[in-house]
Amino acid sequence: MDKLKEKVIDIYNKQKEYLKNYMISFIIVILTTVLMFIFGLDNESFDKLYVTLILSFILTFLVETIIKKIDKRVIFYILSIIISGIATHFIFLENVSLSIICLIIGVYLFATSFSIYKIINDKNNLSNFMIEVFQNNIFLGIASSIIQTGLIFIVTVIYELLLGNYDIDLYLKFEILFFGLFIIPTFILSILNTKEKITKFIKVIIYIMLSIVIISYTIIYLYFIKIFIAFSIPSNQIFRIITFLFIFAFPTWTMVISLKKENKFTNKISNLLPILFVPFIITQIYSLAVRINQNGITIIRYLGIVLIIFEIITVLFSLDKFKKYQNKIVLTFGILVLITTSIPYINAISVSFYSQYNILTSIYKENTVYDNLSSDEKRKVTSAYNYIIENLKLTDKLPDYISRDLYNKSNIEYTDTKNVYLNYESKNNEIDIQDFSSMFYINISELSNTSIDNYELLEFDIFEDESRNSFIKNQVKDKLKIFMNNQSITDEVIKVDDTTLFYIKSINLDYDDDKINLIYLEGYLFIK
Repeated sequence: MDKLKEKVIDIYNKQKEYLKNYMISFIIVILTTVLMFIFGLDNESFDKLYVTLILSFILTFLVETIIKKIDKRVIFYILSIIISGIATHFIFLENVSLSIICLIIGVYLFATSFSIYKIINDKNNLSNFMIEVFQNNIFLGIASSIIQTGLIFIVTVIYELLLGNYDIDLYLKFEILFFGLFIIPTFILSILNTKEKITKFIKVIIYIMLSIVIISYTIIYLYFIKIFIAFSIPSNQIFRIITFLFIFAFPTWTMVISLKKENKFTNKISNLLPILFVPFIITQIYSLAVRINQNGITIIRYLGIVLIIFEIITVLFSLDKFKKYQNKIVLTFGILVLITTSIPYINAISVSFYSQYNILTSIYKENTVYDNLSSDEKRKVTSAYNYIIENLKLTDKLPDYISRDLYNKSNIEYTDTKNVYLNYESKNNEIDIQDFSSMFYINISELSNTSIDNYELLEFDIFEDESRNSFIKNQVKDKLKIFMNNQSITDEVIKVDDTTLFYIKSINLDYDDDKINLIYLEGYLFIK
């Protein structure tokens, strides 16, 4: 018991300095938690107060990170609350513009990034900081899992033995206390207190992560060899795959830097991984450039450009020659966020608007007859017009003739610029199955990147007889072609032969031009 007491006192003494220096931040977290516990999350009367407190916490945390002398912080505490109150007012305005929301998000994300940048600079280099925060949060995850299990058990016992009727509100209130009084404060302390010795357990996890990164690199390089030999175009999914790899690989190779003194292999790997990532970035640039060339810039594609810039800077600062600037990676992220959301004319909204506006006005000039446009021009006009009025809500910035000609025009129908999603549910409930003795439920789900004509429909190998399989595949293909062209099917029944009938119940189809990305099909096979 005495040892446990000493351990608790030791932990408290280690954290006491941080609790004192960030006192107002922790008070705001506790106050927000108590209010949410008492009044609930779905109380509209307190929504603005909750948002104000959360935003105030971000600015207050920044103040306590930058200004070390406590007596000089008071005025900045007051300013943080006032600024956050004003930001909350704009967030809750009924017709607030997307630009205002993006500006607020950008400023507060920059404040968060700058706080972390200052903490890293005051403490250690990025590599040591990341590995120590990673260790702290691994143990936080283990502790929270244990507490969460206990919490569920306690709430269940209360309902079963004391209350009788299960009510989710009590469980949610316990969850609010758990997150507000344990998870969030402990996570903050895990960022602030990065002086613990790295354990062997954490080192093993990092080596496992390193192995996963190496295997992922190998697979993608093998894919590059494949497309080079076959002279094929990289898959549409390659950008997302490389993005997810970067999110996993960058922290891994950064943390490995702290371990490189332990063996020569990790030393070489920590230097090689950033260099070997360069071809991946080139592939991303190609993939994104093709999409922008075809359909212009959208907010998502703009974010793709910003991501590539961030990846290039991160790779550069991860090289041996420039590792002294590695701490600047976090600051770079904050600056890019600020540019993306806030800087006039070069932010995501402005750039995407002018890109789509130029596509629209270059094709659909004044006195243009829509019916005289080619199908590709109609698609681009439809996409650009609907993106501006539906996504950006900037109808007032369009020329009068475009608003007059295209608004509510019957032959303007919006579809995604890359993918089309079709859903079909059969309403035919009168199928004559009296002569059939057996019925089988068929559930087909297939991913592909192939044209409908070359689509193999592998999961339709449902008969032992290959000729019957081939017949039903061709029949289903014909139905899918009709569905893609007309967005409807008049006859859901396929007669395979005199003894077999296939009934299509529903179809979900995702395709890009004539290439199938996903098919989900439900149906019934009737056999005599």
